[in-house]
Amino acid sequence: MKLYCLSNDPNKPCHILTFREITMMLDCGLSMQSLLNFLPLSFVPSNKLMNLPNWMPSDTSDPDLEGELKENGDRVFVDSPPEFCPPLDKLIDFSQVDIILISNYLCMMALPFITEGTGFKGRVYATEPTLQIGRLLLEELVIYIEQCPKASFASQWKNFVHKCPYPLNESFTPKSWKQIYNMNSVNASLSRIQMVGYNEKIDVYGALQVIPASSGFCLGSANWVISTEHEKLVYLSGSSTLTTHPRPMDHHALKNADVLIMTDLTQTPISNPDSMLGVLCVVVGLTLRGGGNVLIPCYPTGVVYDLFECLSGKMQELGVSNCPMFFISPVADMSLAYSNILAEWLSSVKQNKVYVPDEPFPHAMLVKSNKLKHFKHIYSDGFSTDFQERLEAENDGRAECYTQPPVSAPNLTELVIGNHPDSTLIPYKWGEETTSENRLNKFVKYEWGSLNITEFLQKLSQEGISDAKVESLGGNVVVIHLQDEDALIQLEDNSTHVVCNADEKLRTKLRNIVMQCLKKF
Repeated sequence: MKLYCLSNDPNKPCHILTFREITMMLDCGLSMQSLLNFLPLSFVPSNKLMNLPNWMPSDTSDPDLEGELKENGDRVFVDSPPEFCPPLDKLIDFSQVDIILISNYLCMMALPFITEGTGFKGRVYATEPTLQIGRLLLEELVIYIEQCPKASFASQWKNFVHKCPYPLNESFTPKSWKQIYNMNSVNASLSRIQMVGYNEKIDVYGALQVIPASSGFCLGSANWVISTEHEKLVYLSGSSTLTTHPRPMDHHALKNADVLIMTDLTQTPISNPDSMLGVLCVVVGLTLRGGGNVLIPCYPTGVVYDLFECLSGKMQELGVSNCPMFFISPVADMSLAYSNILAEWLSSVKQNKVYVPDEPFPHAMLVKSNKLKHFKHIYSDGFSTDFQERLEAENDGRAECYTQPPVSAPNLTELVIGNHPDSTLIPYKWGEETTSENRLNKFVKYEWGSLNITEFLQKLSQEGISDAKVESLGGNVVVIHLQDEDALIQLEDNSTHVVCNADEKLRTKLRNIVMQCLKKF
């Protein structure tokens, strides 16, 4: 038996296992860490991105490299369509792989890279939710990339990656990076998947059996048991003992294993997801109650179902249940639909609601009551109108007095002004002062006059800065260079500029010294 690792990302596993003359691929995760080295994609032309300065190695003058690298904020980025880091294809020929076992829909994003154009003729096994939800994730990724095309493709920079600054120079095998697949490749690769159920025994060419067992990680997630007459191997991928909406983890199937292969381990073992989710819900509720808005980037499936459930409950407790939630994704509608028809893959609590009958997830009721609205894009019909109405209702600055509960909140009787003699309205005119404190403290000090260079240099010396170099540029413009601090101070008649490489502590210190040298009234 031999085991090879083809991925450099601990959370995007991909392994090759050779056992009993069978070559198996265990998951095919796609590392997206490479995207951090590319300029972001923009829906509309961005002058800021277009006007970024070019970067070139100091000892290189290759014209083919011109314009491929851009500098922004002390970082160098590649100006090109983003590329992904697929599993390594040098250790093994993908055409020799007999079967691919997929644990969950987050570990199949590299499937089109492996099955298409490589001569692959094997079988792919996954559960039904893994296939259906994985299709949504693959389609969403392709749509996001294709809707923001780049005019040119950069490739020459990979020959000079060793001369690039950190972190680009430490990129993992950049020459193996690939552009995203197209929709035809997605459909072709998914057509190869054979759906299986939990605890279903699958014979692999008469040499061994594989059995998927629930891992409790997400809908349809599985740990794989690989067995022969005398041996038992367990492939333990993303698993969870926390009970949310997926079917609980099956511990019994993992017992008495001769070999245990563990991947996709958590990088934060001491973090408690329950407490983290509770803090998130409280912060969201308080932000909404203060008239703010909340943006939560997340996958269009899986954890987002738990977020809808927890957030709606906390918003109800804090009295902001009328604030709508917007779910924006090219596959938002399909994701919500699939979550309600995959009942057999849910936890027992969710399954019991199906037979009441009731919706297994509360987001179905939220959609019906218009508290959850889903759109494919931010430019979809109706999104701007709904979102703008929400902003105007909360931020127009006008006070509202209800003589009866509003139509949108008939149960909030505390908003009604009762007919009590002691309940009187106190008129107030904008701009009037209401306390004597404002009148007593209305005097503000102002600085004026020109800066005395000699006095300013003395103040710098008192603060321990003695390496100041003064240079006159003419026209009453003076530049002071602080060599040790690598900072510049430009003094003009009407303005002062401090350039100190984002050192906020030094900037504040220099600002205070400047203020001390000015007159006040």
